This record gives sequence, structure tokens and C-alpha cells, in this order.
Amino acid sequence: MADLWSQRECSLMHSQRCERELASEKLLNDGGTNIVDGRGYSWKQTLEDIEILFYGHPLEAGRGAEARVVLRPNHLKVTIRGLSVFDDALWEAVRPDECTWTVEQDGILRVELQKVLLEPPERNRWPRCGRSEPHRLEKEQFAKLERQQERRWRQEAEQLERRLNNAQQDDEEDASSAA
Repeated sequence: MADLWSQRECSLMHSQRCERELASEKLLNDGGTNIVDGRGYSWKQTLEDIEILFYGHPLEAGRGAEARVVLRPNHLKVTIRGLSVFDDALWEAVRPDECTWTVEQDGILRVELQKVLLEPPERNRWPRCGRSEPHRLEKEQFAKLERQQERRWRQEAEQLERRLNNAQQDDEEDASSAA
């Protein structure tokens, strides 16, 4: 009986550790696309590189000369038809000599940046592509804080209402006992 129990405990502890490791791995290798509202581009990353798609300013096929990309180790500037669509310091350093940009068949400009790898590997996860862009989780965080504040206000209003009802009941009891 004890062996069966210890086997169950061991498998339960092992599965929880595996779940934690999988969650950690998922955070490190987030392949999700981050759409930057109102800026006309999206980006996704691995631990080694970043891919930025400028979909808000499509180019005609074969018109790559209308795009200008200036790469520096900590800065990226993208100009399309004379309009600056990205001019920002990057979250961390990249290797400009290994970065590329192309115009896709659908006219979308694709910029691929090769990161300078940092230790520990978690530092290679960028929360933002450019330093001035909003954090990709900022909307969710603001919504969460707003919900928490509303919940606090409701709880305070309920407590105040209970106190008021209790005070009214006490006043009624005092009035009836005095009569």
C-alpha cells in the first residue's frame, strides 16, 4: 500500500515539475505575433532573432527602392515613401551585419534582426521591439487593474451599506425600547 501511495506522490510531483518546465519553455520560446496598435507593424521573436512586418504601408511588387532601412546595433529606422514608420531604439542590441530586409510578394516589408545573445537566456526575450512602443501586455494589465479597482469600490460600497443598515436597525431598536 505504501509503495502505491509513494508512486502516486512521485508521479504527481514529477508532473507538476514538468508543467512548470513546459511553462518556462513556452515563455522562452514565445512565437506569438505582437501587433503594435496604430503603428502599422507587427513583430515576433525567437531567442535568436526578431521578425518585423510593416503591413500598414504596403509597397508595390518590385518597388523596394521606396523603402529605406537603417540598422545600427541599438537602433532601427525604417522609411517608406519618405514617411518614417519606425525610428526607435531597440530593446537590446542586434548584429546589423547579419540582419536583412525584403519586400514580400504582397508588398509587405519584412525586416529580420539577429539578436546579440545575452546570458541568462531569459534576457533574450524582448517585451517590446522598440523602447517607445507600448508593452505587449500593457492593455491586459490596465484592464486587470481597472477590474480590481471596480471590485474594491463595490466591496467598499457593500460594507458601507451594511454599516448603514446596522446603524438604522440599532436606532430602531433603541427607539422601540425607549417607548
